[in-house]
Amino acid sequence: MTVIHLLSGATGFIGGAVVLELLRDPESEVYVLVRGQDPAHARRRLCNALTAAATAYDATPLWKSGEHRVHPVHGDVEAALWGLDLPRALPGGVRYIWHCAATLHYELHRAERIDSVNHHGARHAIDLARRLGAQLNHMSTAYIAPSRDDGVLVEQPAVEQTAAPPTPYHHAKIRAERAVVESEIVWRILRPSFVVGHAATHAATHHAGYYAMARRLTIAARRHLVPEGARAILPVPPDATINLVPVDTVARAAVAVGTLGETGTVYHLANAEPPTSRSVLEALFAWTDLPRPEFGPPGEARLPGPASALQRYLPFFRVNQLDLDHTRRVTGSSAMATPLAAADLLAYLDCYKATLQAV
Repeated sequence: MTVIHLLSGATGFIGGAVVLELLRDPESEVYVLVRGQDPAHARRRLCNALTAAATAYDATPLWKSGEHRVHPVHGDVEAALWGLDLPRALPGGVRYIWHCAATLHYELHRAERIDSVNHHGARHAIDLARRLGAQLNHMSTAYIAPSRDDGVLVEQPAVEQTAAPPTPYHHAKIRAERAVVESEIVWRILRPSFVVGHAATHAATHHAGYYAMARRLTIAARRHLVPEGARAILPVPPDATINLVPVDTVARAAVAVGTLGETGTVYHLANAEPPTSRSVLEALFAWTDLPRPEFGPPGEARLPGPASALQRYLPFFRVNQLDLDHTRRVTGSSAMATPLAAADLLAYLDCYKATLQAV
């Protein structure tokens, strides 16, 4: 029996991977919202993005065999009902809406646009789900999750007090989650952590999070001369973890919980065996040819030269764990465990460098 999906954000990192994962079900027909100057331009954007994703994730045969089941729909998440001319724009019987579109900008001067995309885009998705009678799978972020007394981030709806820095990005994501939870539609909230490239190929189609850290550190290393023997002392518990998770793990879990999981539930799409903060920071410093960092309490912190570029990211290295109970009830325990060795952490960055050199 045909299952009809409507998805936003397919030209983005997670959304593209989710489209490919949905195509593994031969009964899936995927309608994809795409911005563009006109429908033809939107179609080209979508085809180029999904071809690149399939190449990066060694999924070209899957894409080639399923491409005819992916249907571009010209629209915009910032418009009411995503700018769709209903009922003409879509077939009847849409079962799932996957709202993956988002901006990752966090700067204060972009606050209005961030709220328009990340908050009001979700409100438009809610209205669309209500109009179509569809279930909404809303893609959020793990770093607005409430925390327990022991610091673990839990699979519960967001509140204003979170572990994340108070940026316009996080505020908009919190408002979006609250709008979803307070609506009368059928919903699930999916929260990925720091997403990196494919577990096997190490390739990625977009480069934020871990890659942004490497980019900032590289730029700072070119601008600042590090005195001989100077080592950064980072105010981070070295045995804490930072939750890097491969994009294919996220996409598989998203489709599993988004089609099989209980509704009215929050699911973390995160790594059950994340790397330690020490291993990730040492990989970042090694990749940029900086002296291996040391670790100490906040009172002993020293961020000489390039190391200061990581200042805004350090809170994420102090998060101990993410609760995965809801997700693992659907996927099983082992499906969410992707150990990342030091070689993997460097391979992700090497693939990023190769992408930059190919441009």
